[in-house]
Amino acid sequence: MTKQIGEGAYGKVRLSFKQGKGTLILNKYHQQQIINEILEMYYKIQLMKAVKHPFIIRLEDVIDNNDCPEKIYLDLELADWGDFFDYVSSRKRLPEQLAKFYFYQLALAIQYLHNRGITHRDIKLENISLETNAEESHLKLTDFDMSKLAADITKMTTMCGTKTYMAPELLMISSTNTYNKKVDLWCIGVNFLWV
Repeated sequence: MTKQIGEGAYGKVRLSFKQGKGTLILNKYHQQQIINEILEMYYKIQLMKAVKHPFIIRLEDVIDNNDCPEKIYLDLELADWGDFFDYVSSRKRLPEQLAKFYFYQLALAIQYLHNRGITHRDIKLENISLETNAEESHLKLTDFDMSKLAADITKMTTMCGTKTYMAPELLMISSTNTYNKKVDLWCIGVNFLWV
């Protein structure tokens, strides 16, 4: 059983039934077009394999397609109550206590990543999923396509992310204007303002 439930710049997301385990999973399909993208994808896979946190989506399995080598499938933990953007949009505004509850979880997820030298670089409501439909469900930070493993002193120069949520440093990027992991903190603040 498989059903497409989303599509992004890098691939498609399907809901699948995992035989043997008897569980539903998210299956993220990535189209790989050139060798640099393939190497970048494997870099992201290694990064995701190293991440284990209750508020970050878990990579369950990686499946290479031998019949079509330019495709790769990532089986992700299922957080089946949709993205946080839809959740917030359907409620117009969250009560302050509930917003604090969710953003505390997001802050813990980002702290975990930063302690491991990982900068997410695309934190937005659409990249946060809810585990269940319960009012105080756990959230899961998703979509590590833009993430970067970098030491604290590393200055990054790649413009990436979603402009609506971007830190000013990202919008003014140049060879002399760089940024660091603190751009994720800006994104948390922008997301909090949306809710």
